[in-house]
Amino acid sequence: MKEVILKVADEGAFFETQVNYAKNIITGFIRIEGSTVGVVANQPMVLAGCLDIDASKKAARFIRFCDCYGIPIVTLVDTPGYMPGTNQEHNAFAKMRYDDGMISVVIPTLNAQATLPATLTAMESGRESGLIEELIISDGGSSDGTLAIAEAAGARTLTGAPGRGGQLQRGAVAAAGEWLLFLHADTVLQAEWLFAAEAFLAEDQNMDRAAAFRFTLDDPAPAARRLERLVAWRCARFGLPYGDQGLLLSRLFYGKVGGFRDLPLMEDVDLVRRIGKKRLTILPVAARTSANRYQQGGYWRRPARNLFCLSLYFLGLPPRLLARLYG
Repeated sequence: MKEVILKVADEGAFFETQVNYAKNIITGFIRIEGSTVGVVANQPMVLAGCLDIDASKKAARFIRFCDCYGIPIVTLVDTPGYMPGTNQEHNAFAKMRYDDGMISVVIPTLNAQATLPATLTAMESGRESGLIEELIISDGGSSDGTLAIAEAAGARTLTGAPGRGGQLQRGAVAAAGEWLLFLHADTVLQAEWLFAAEAFLAEDQNMDRAAAFRFTLDDPAPAARRLERLVAWRCARFGLPYGDQGLLLSRLFYGKVGGFRDLPLMEDVDLVRRIGKKRLTILPVAARTSANRYQQGGYWRRPARNLFCLSLYFLGLPPRLLARLYG
């Protein structure tokens, strides 16, 4: 099969990827009439060219890569089919689904040692299933134990200037996952988040959509329930979830809408407005957020100030000025 590939390629040149992995399928790059082309080809000299789990993974990874960068693919097929056996079937359906990892979780932090452990603990089910590929902590210069907590949890850490918009932006740039999940450091996803995320990722049309979670507060007070209902109404009416509800979207869609901007305030609203209400889903799973700022600022005063700042933002006041008002 490699001889066939060399005959198709310009000047008989072929750059093969993952040479020593799943040799029953060949992936790599050639040039045809000067243009870069990806190649996926069965290798009949290994396992008669049958596709097993590893070969399927190898091909799927390569195809995703080419799709991300708009590289056309040539397929050369010479195979009797899939590798038979109950072991292959069991592993393919029960284990292989997330063996590569799909989601990069990006969490901006600044002196978050009090809340970050619970946020990271809620991600463990995703890591154990393989759905989460990596945890990225994008720090803005913490002086407490935030980075030590992140490193102990096995997360990648990035450091840079403070500012949530810039921190989220840096985290997204560094992420390797096919999907991105942005979370605040004081937001804990309900245990069922994994199943809701799986269902969202499984729908092909959601490659061009985004999802957020249902806003809840870790406070039993009736005022907290009233605020939760108000946020639910805002999301349903205007399609405006805030950053403390998380945001899940594909890397491709994130790039299409322009991603997070390095804004001192309203970075979440700025991105969600570009996504648009029609391309946004609120998943029926709670994102429990710390009520500390509402307990300190008041359940009436704090939301009123948020609404005032949001109104000024819609009227065109620059985010750097809003940041001063917001405090």
